[in-house]
Amino acid sequence: MTRLKLLLNFRQRFVLFVCISIIGFLIAGLAGSLIIMKFGTDSTPAMRIASVIQSIFQLILPALLTALLVTRMPADFLRLRSSFSIGMLLWSFVILMVSTPAMNYIIELNDNMSLPQSMSGLEEWFRRSEDNAAHNLTVLQGEHNIVNLIVSILIMGLLAGFGEELFFRGAFQRLLTAGGLNRHLAVWSVAFVFSAIHFQFYGFVPRLLLGAYLGYLLLWSKSLWLPMAIHALNNTVYVITHWTCANTAGTPAITESIGSGSSWPVAAMSAALTAVAITYFIKYCKKQLKTENHL
Repeated sequence: MTRLKLLLNFRQRFVLFVCISIIGFLIAGLAGSLIIMKFGTDSTPAMRIASVIQSIFQLILPALLTALLVTRMPADFLRLRSSFSIGMLLWSFVILMVSTPAMNYIIELNDNMSLPQSMSGLEEWFRRSEDNAAHNLTVLQGEHNIVNLIVSILIMGLLAGFGEELFFRGAFQRLLTAGGLNRHLAVWSVAFVFSAIHFQFYGFVPRLLLGAYLGYLLLWSKSLWLPMAIHALNNTVYVITHWTCANTAGTPAITESIGSGSSWPVAAMSAALTAVAITYFIKYCKKQLKTENHL
């Protein structure tokens, strides 16, 4: 296996990544703002175009450009040349499903958090951000029909999953680990930024845990395609469940109700089963990678 050769030193590579990301953020922000100003935040086509622009200029292009500039083997750097087995995909999805009750319980706890009275202004801003995010999601999904469901899956499921993983795990996390940072610290640092950048305080903890899980999937499988697939599947399940219950006012999606409320014992069992499943999955990945290295 060819050893990955990187150009520049760690600080130069990281500064380059940040600068490219800022430029992409500014371009996407300007283009998105112009579109929203022209058509408004209640226009589904406008919000979808802005979302696609955001994915391309804020996530995909910065990751690809960074990889092209820091190494002559960008696909290897991003872990795009490595593949994963069907078994890895199935194990990863099973872990995601088994953890659902525990994650929903954490989501409920996070959502019910309140700040001290002295920080009421900040809490009000957090709540407004949540309301804006919920409004944008509703607009992005559009009217309740199968065509809009397919478009929502393509934009919020596949494109968002691909773009976010390419940026956060493929470029950001790989830059940190290639620079010598402890891999666990790299995973959790990237997961923290991944969650914080969504500006949704009342979903921060569950998104942090999801980001860490995706980061570890990259470490365990040595392939970026696996966290990409799981991220896309997770987003797609989210889109479908919300689309399914869109016409049932006040009824939460089943994937959000499992493990919430008084069913904390189910959430605790879910956490235990998730830990066991992850242990077996790690062993499975090591066995798979060892077999491939001997072929």
